[in-house]
Amino acid sequence: EANPNAILVVPLTFNETIYGVVELAGFEAFQKHEIAFVERLAESIAAAISEINNDKKQQMLLETTQKQSDKFREKDT
Repeated sequence: EANPNAILVVPLTFNETIYGVVELAGFEAFQKHEIAFVERLAESIAAAISEINNDKKQQMLLETTQKQSDKFREKDT
């Protein structure tokens, strides 16, 4: 029930795109190595989110291409 004495807010950024924010609260000031660790972790999380989004887009494009190919085949027969 105690209030934190320190808050660390780090954006989840990859390729100049922000995917979210990590917010941590603590009872003591965050040390430089802890902040650096959270920043590197945030970069990794953002890169993973970006990759997932790209995979979803690629899957949608593949499905669209397959549907179009099926339509052209139907027209040819």
